Amino acid sequence: FLRTKNEGIGNIQLYFLTLKTNFRSTKRVVDWVNECFSRVFPGVEDQDLGAIPYTACTTPPNPDPPETDSGVFLHPMVNSSEEEEARQIVSLIQKLQGKHMDGENKKSIAVLVRARNHLRGIVREFHKQGIRFQAKEIDPLVTRPVIQDLLALMRALLSSADRVAWLSILRAPWCGLTLEDLHKLCAADGRWIIREVLNSPQHIATLSADAQSRLERFVPALENALKALPSANFRNVLEGCWIHLGGPACADAQTLQDVEVFFDEIDSVLDLEDITKLRSFHRFLDNLYANPTVEGNNPIQVMTMHKAKGLEFDFVILPGLGKISKAEEKRLVYWMPHGENLLIAPIEEKGGSGSEVYNFLSRMDRKKEEYETRRLLYVATTRAKSQLHLFGYPAGSGKDLAPPKRSLLHKLWPAVSTEWEKRLQEQIKTITATGGWSGELSPPPFIRRLPETFTVPEPPAAINTGTEPELEEEPEQIDYVWAGSGVRVLGTVLHQCFQYMAENGVHNWDEKRLEGFEKNLNTALLAKGLPQEIARKETKNGLTALRNILEDEKGRWILQNHEEARSEYPLTFVRNDVYVSRIIDRTFVEDGVRWIIDYKTGKHEGGNPEYFFEEEKKRYSSQLNEYEKILREKDKAEKKERPIKKALYYPMHKRLVEL
Repeated sequence: FLRTKNEGIGNIQLYFLTLKTNFRSTKRVVDWVNECFSRVFPGVEDQDLGAIPYTACTTPPNPDPPETDSGVFLHPMVNSSEEEEARQIVSLIQKLQGKHMDGENKKSIAVLVRARNHLRGIVREFHKQGIRFQAKEIDPLVTRPVIQDLLALMRALLSSADRVAWLSILRAPWCGLTLEDLHKLCAADGRWIIREVLNSPQHIATLSADAQSRLERFVPALENALKALPSANFRNVLEGCWIHLGGPACADAQTLQDVEVFFDEIDSVLDLEDITKLRSFHRFLDNLYANPTVEGNNPIQVMTMHKAKGLEFDFVILPGLGKISKAEEKRLVYWMPHGENLLIAPIEEKGGSGSEVYNFLSRMDRKKEEYETRRLLYVATTRAKSQLHLFGYPAGSGKDLAPPKRSLLHKLWPAVSTEWEKRLQEQIKTITATGGWSGELSPPPFIRRLPETFTVPEPPAAINTGTEPELEEEPEQIDYVWAGSGVRVLGTVLHQCFQYMAENGVHNWDEKRLEGFEKNLNTALLAKGLPQEIARKETKNGLTALRNILEDEKGRWILQNHEEARSEYPLTFVRNDVYVSRIIDRTFVEDGVRWIIDYKTGKHEGGNPEYFFEEEKKRYSSQLNEYEKILREKDKAEKKERPIKKALYYPMHKRLVEL
């Protein structure tokens, strides 16, 4: 950008515009930003380093009276406790909400951090104090205690020898053994696994009466789950065991949503038909985040500074400014453009020392990152419209008072050091006068557990509606109940292919494009969990089916664009007080007649095909009749009553069979 600004593009010289008016922030905030970042930003422009001097902003003339409580507020921390900082931030938010959140003109509040891990203490305190917040991809699922307990329960069911997992589930709220009782269990013969100890009367007798009472409920639930494995569905066993232990009673409504995400992820892993992958299941959860608490209006926005670019909030809080960023590991290669040239240097061989060029480029890269970090800090501070609140903990005291070098507070220090130390001394005097801080660690939290007498509640009685509801599943969609997994998966993928062809224009498909589609088809089959050998075989069958439907006049007619055309059309209706869902492969209207087409991707390899198709009509008539009934009701509601035709289509046979 700087090079283009200075040299233009080719022989085109550009006119550089400087935008100086800030329409977002109040004058007090803008004045502080000007004063601060004119000292934080570099004084000289350097396009190799990405160094850009600061350009001061102005505010437009404002006929309204200035906000008396706007401005920038420093909140120095006396110690580096995450918990103490979180408590002060919650206290500040509660004050802001009490003053500015009444009535219709509600103000927005945002908490912005440099890295996600700087939010751990704040998120915990938000949950503890019931602060509503929205935090997309901020609160990792694995940090939730209920998920950690579920992971331990899963590992315990997978391996009786996992000592840590078994001790974890004994300590979890649904059981809640004391540390003293856990120590007694561990004091047994080291050759014993925890499961054996729990089933040993002589060892149980050494425990407290409270522990024995809790284990009377806990052990049978675990044993029943273990006996159900491995023949039963693992997800069902795990969820059932968690419920019988009282897991739902240990979670609130919001956390239960996270539990659903956890079990859904187990389902997706088990779709791969490899239960051994559950042993490293935590890796699948690394990129999953807890559902944000967003009930009600105007929740607190929690995000990283990068995510806040382009946004604005009435009040912005920047916590953890004194925290240092993670030191960057040595890169495999450093490179940097310099004029028309390119400097590049690889890492040294093992045991060797870095080259001078490598070390030079490494220093240059750190300098570039330093300037980029300062610009990121500028972005964060300028998100504030009315108030900006800065929290941080500098190390040292007196003349040696200074924040860590890799912290954001260190970047601001030339501009805020004097005021920061003044505020810090005021806070220390207040704390000393009130005796509110002794420098001692907080006492350990008490153990959270269910009451000793807890029992799983009985399910509620059925609602008597005067009718006998029926729960009907979608009729069998595969062509042969004895078909292998390859045939079933191919059928699913072909349905998706037919939908794609219909929605994107069947006229765009020819033999050349079909040949190039082979890799896509194979990838789709592999993604469904098929082994490479089976996927390769079914890819050939799938290409045959796709080629057939394109070559067949009836096949292309089905996929052509028609009036009211739908593919994989989901419909839901109520029958006997029960919601019933169905998915119609293909439906459209032509010449005033509605067609309902059901794809059958299997292949009949025996004799007498006409007899086979007659039997197929009998087999699927009830299913298509139900589709007809649904669409008649829909057409009737829309006042579009018309005749309906139903048919089965077999791409492997290029055959349309009308019912």
